Amino acid sequence: MKNLKRHINEAKTVKLNRPEKHIFDLSMKAIARSSEAVKARTSRGVEKYMDYEGMDLIDDITGVSLNDREKNNVYNAVRDELMKKVRESNESVNERAKASDATRAKLLKPYDSSAKRATKVKVKNAISDLDHIAWQFENQFDAGDGNRGKHLLMQKKITQRTDRIMKELKALQDLL
Repeated sequence: MKNLKRHINEAKTVKLNRPEKHIFDLSMKAIARSSEAVKARTSRGVEKYMDYEGMDLIDDITGVSLNDREKNNVYNAVRDELMKKVRESNESVNERAKASDATRAKLLKPYDSSAKRATKVKVKNAISDLDHIAWQFENQFDAGDGNRGKHLLMQKKITQRTDRIMKELKALQDLL
């Protein structure tokens, strides 16, 4: 379903003619310098950025040189390019660096009792760090008067998420 949705979204972009391509290039350069565009790290963030900032930016760059259909083509191309970057960054985050065979041969050692203790300490420290983060959000960090409700909602979400991760880490600790 996800691939079908991506395919449908990408199908909206058509091949750009020369003036559209020029505006597209200028728009991408301007977006690269934009601090708001950097914050768009999810597909929802890209859509939000394009609905507000991106369309205004394209309108400012375009002026009267393109008609509405051409502007829409540029808008879709810019949106799809930003979406592609978001997908690429998400894919690269999900991949771990793989050691070469030579590196693996140098690093390979038996999982003995000292390695087991070291792993347990790392997991224990991760649990402790998460507990500290949850404690900070519950007790230490305060929001201004105008953001009280939003802060409490965020605090609840963060503590729930940290509790869930801590529970999984404790299960991992039991496996070790």
